Amino acid sequence: MDKLMQTLFSYIEDDLLDKYCDREDQGKRHRAREEAEDRLRDAMTAGQLELLEAYLRASFDAETADLEAMFLASYDLGASLQRRRVRSSAVPLHRTRRGRSNPSADTPSA
Repeated sequence: MDKLMQTLFSYIEDDLLDKYCDREDQGKRHRAREEAEDRLRDAMTAGQLELLEAYLRASFDAETADLEAMFLASYDLGASLQRRRVRSSAVPLHRTRRGRSNPSADTPSA
């Protein structure tokens, strides 16, 4: 993502998620995940902990990439819909000799 997209992504992630996300429910899920991870870590050897850390880093990177891709796809869709709306509303209507609307000034009247 370029700097503008990263700024928009960070703003949405930090400031707008509350509007679309139940923070209380999210907090419960987060605590449950942390408790399960703590129990898992307590049962692991040093070598297994290293593997777990590598897995968690890779998982975080994959999740972040998915979120960024979803953001970019949503942004692209919104921009596409906006361009389509602006383009269709910007076309002037001209009357033909028969009184019907012609959406293009270049199209000759019949």
